[in-house]
Amino acid sequence: MRKFLNRFLLATLAAAAVWACGGNGSSDDTGGTGGSGGSGGSGGQTGALGTCGNPIDFNAVEIWDNEESEYVSGNLLEDGRSELNGTCGGNKGNEVVYKWTAPSDGVLTFVGLQSGADVVVYASPVCGSVDDEVACVGKPGADFGQSVGGMKKGESIYIVADSRKETASEYQVKLNFSPLLEVGSPCRTDGRGGVCKVDATNLNICDPFIGFCAKDTAPEITSVRLLRTPTKTFYLEVQGKDGEANATHWYGRFFDKDGKPVAVFDNGSNEGHIGFDAEILGKKTFTATATVENMFADLPNLTTVEVTLVEYDSLWQDFLLFSEPVTVDVQDGTP
Repeated sequence: MRKFLNRFLLATLAAAAVWACGGNGSSDDTGGTGGSGGSGGSGGQTGALGTCGNPIDFNAVEIWDNEESEYVSGNLLEDGRSELNGTCGGNKGNEVVYKWTAPSDGVLTFVGLQSGADVVVYASPVCGSVDDEVACVGKPGADFGQSVGGMKKGESIYIVADSRKETASEYQVKLNFSPLLEVGSPCRTDGRGGVCKVDATNLNICDPFIGFCAKDTAPEITSVRLLRTPTKTFYLEVQGKDGEANATHWYGRFFDKDGKPVAVFDNGSNEGHIGFDAEILGKKTFTATATVENMFADLPNLTTVEVTLVEYDSLWQDFLLFSEPVTVDVQDGTP
């Protein structure tokens, strides 16, 4: 399994949504990167139904499929065993193990609980392995699921409904899977009905202006200003354009007058992102600004910044295309 997750470690550092970059990582909202597929025993099903050795076939027992979500339900007190736990809980009572298999190449965009008091749900390509866990959801509701990411046809993942308390009983587990769509296929930007295919050589998106999967093009910077103000703030203004209107972030690398990297974050990184979703996402031409307090103003050796515009796809949870970088001098002044 491959999870299309952040290629950078993103740590929120300021109200303007500034992130330092460096290394790979994940947050509780997305789960960790998965392994290469599940393992359910080499000699056929073993053990009680609903365990790692004999998981319930999620694909076969779904109780409702509305072409957006699939659901299964059960009762932990009646059907469960007590052997496993996830990172968000599940060590107090019984659990039931399901095995879900991708019917085609696509993206598992949601794993969560439709209902279930004191129930958690977690997912892993290796049954019972917390280290390989790719999602763990600790409360029911439409807004609390997590994305697992890209899966190939025939790949499987284990989904476990587990107990936060010994009295946990009825539950309903929900997942959403979006198959991959080729260029020219009808699509929706929320991923319902399918996700436009994305890989290293074929970058496609659901173009909101035509409603079909289309070739993606990189954004372009038309002008940029960087100011170190007298009031100890750092002001950024970027003007740009993007044919598909899916640019979201400004990405910067910071240097001194000799071209050597300047560490601007606590982890020593000289690279960072600022998110501009509200200002530029959905616009083909745009101007985006940000004012960051007390961050770069006290770095007198900061002389130039290499600026790049970045596209981010919320369904794939990955950065897509980058504009050509523009190197700009840091000026002293006011906006």
